[in-house]
Amino acid sequence: METMEKVTQHTTSVGQAIDELIAEHVMHHHVIRQKKGTVRERTEEGHIRPLRKYSKEMNAAWDVARKMRITLIPIQGHSWFAFVGKPEGWESPGELLQYMARNEFAEGGAAVQENAPLAICLAALTAVQSRQKKKPETEPESLAS
Repeated sequence: METMEKVTQHTTSVGQAIDELIAEHVMHHHVIRQKKGTVRERTEEGHIRPLRKYSKEMNAAWDVARKMRITLIPIQGHSWFAFVGKPEGWESPGELLQYMARNEFAEGGAAVQENAPLAICLAALTAVQSRQKKKPETEPESLAS
């Protein structure tokens, strides 16, 4: 995965850098940096649009949450806990509670932030990075399911 330092060289903010990483490595979109400084993304269907604000706008972040099977829980202090769950989803609420009790979410990607979209994005990026580290080196680079 492209390092945050490399991405931030081309961006105007950390939020935009996160949005570019999400577009490319989670959503599998092609990021297009235009000469005038604007950034666009080409979807898997071939549509070109302005880069979505995944780390700031809940509608965009929700697409990330659905793709990565992220569970979002409000916690004290007006913060949000986001973690990546099982790819097939939860069999029951009891299964989710058992998973939480075993602390397994720490390995899959988790984040706590005051901003729910940012928590979703950071959990997704952590999960993608974790999956990449677990892959054998001979496998082609495909980061998220």
